[in-house]
Amino acid sequence: MNREPVQDVLVIGGGISGLGAAWRLRQAAPHLAITLVEAAGECGGKLVTEHVDGYTIEHGPDIFLARKPWALDLCRELGLEQDIVPTNPAHAGSFVQRAGKLYPLPAGMSGLVPSRLWPLMTTRLLSPLGKARVAMEWFVPRRRGGADEALGRFIRRRMGREMHERLMGPLLGGIYGGDVDRLSLQATFPQFHELEAEHGSFLRAAVRTGSGGRGHRLSGATGSAFVTLRGGMQTLSAALVEKITTGDNPVRVITSCPVESVHLDNEWQARATHRGAPLSFRARSVVVATPAFVAADMLGARSHEAAREAPGEAATTAVTEELRGIPYSSTVVVTVGFRRKDVRHPLDGYGYLVPESEGKAVRACTWSSSKIVGRAPNDRVLLRFFFGRHEDDPLLAASEKELLSHVACELVDILDVAPGVAARPELVRIWRWPRSQPAYTMGHLDRLDRLDHATRKLPGLVLTGAAYRGVGIPDVIRQANEAAGNVLKQKAAHNP
Repeated sequence: MNREPVQDVLVIGGGISGLGAAWRLRQAAPHLAITLVEAAGECGGKLVTEHVDGYTIEHGPDIFLARKPWALDLCRELGLEQDIVPTNPAHAGSFVQRAGKLYPLPAGMSGLVPSRLWPLMTTRLLSPLGKARVAMEWFVPRRRGGADEALGRFIRRRMGREMHERLMGPLLGGIYGGDVDRLSLQATFPQFHELEAEHGSFLRAAVRTGSGGRGHRLSGATGSAFVTLRGGMQTLSAALVEKITTGDNPVRVITSCPVESVHLDNEWQARATHRGAPLSFRARSVVVATPAFVAADMLGARSHEAAREAPGEAATTAVTEELRGIPYSSTVVVTVGFRRKDVRHPLDGYGYLVPESEGKAVRACTWSSSKIVGRAPNDRVLLRFFFGRHEDDPLLAASEKELLSHVACELVDILDVAPGVAARPELVRIWRWPRSQPAYTMGHLDRLDRLDHATRKLPGLVLTGAAYRGVGIPDVIRQANEAAGNVLKQKAAHNP
């Protein structure tokens, strides 16, 4: 087995979390010897952009929130400021499907917290009884005590069943990839709890603040709540790789190198394979920037005989158990391209959500060529369809033929495409994301407290990624920054 020299830091995982941590470490401590290993053939994780025939196709995230500064700040540090572009203001707005038709998302919902009552009273997405229940939100008493609550239960308690099923459930569940009745309010949207505690009501907060509280704020740089990169989101990961691997004392990046085990034995040791050959690493600190279940497998991979004598084994076991308890959901993304003249719908928005109550296979559709300028040639349209409502959804394993059949039905029924055309897109891409989105279920914050307690007993181990304290790109970058800071704090404490 090829044995590497001892590194100051080993970063496991070359997605935006690992790359961000490596970048921040190199910026703050350029003398450190850092190695980053990635299981896939290239770095980037879920940032996957494809350019073909004039289309720019995002298989993963296509935008990020501008009001959270960490992603924008990183883009500027990397020299990408001129590549930052807003979502297309000419087509601002989204839709929700109801009874086979599309209706605009009511104004005042852009911040996820309803900030205006009148649009909710005039929308055709809610029945008269549903609207009356929303109006009564002003008088619903605030919940006493600070105990956590399921997100879905919170929405129903404050605004009623229809608002939960037809509007807020699809909106919020899509962000965190889970059933809102299992998601933790405190871990996903603590601002909702804060609004209730401070004002007693969403509607009362809207009147008092004039904005509905903590909705999305516009970016001063772009004027848009959401932004992207001109060449696609993979531009960000590519820039990070270029920056950390050039100049003095570059980070060593090894791709196609899955790590099989990580354990503490005076120093951190990792076993991996690289192009079929075994490889071992030693490091004083290790940043694990993989999905939680992958981290659990690596940390729990030692044999029982070796583990009995290993330092910190009880803490390692505790960390592993907590990591295995974080559930994940899966998604399938089907992207299709058509001639613009063949899609008779105006596509005058960013796309639409499909509530589960509609009984449809598709849960959302993004009109990429309307949402972001330049994502398709001028005479073409680019559309993304999303599948996978629950982890046991059979469509996650559906064949390409079956998925395209569901897409064709949506195209015909909703977007006014002729059946013969809908069955024959000129471009098709299908990307499967198994166990890709962590769900912050009830008890998530308690789990994080236990994880923090256990990792403190394993000096040099730092966990980071979307599984912990935020799933969006800005929050993941923030956590990567914090991970780098934690490594440096530990090193300073060890070598005062």
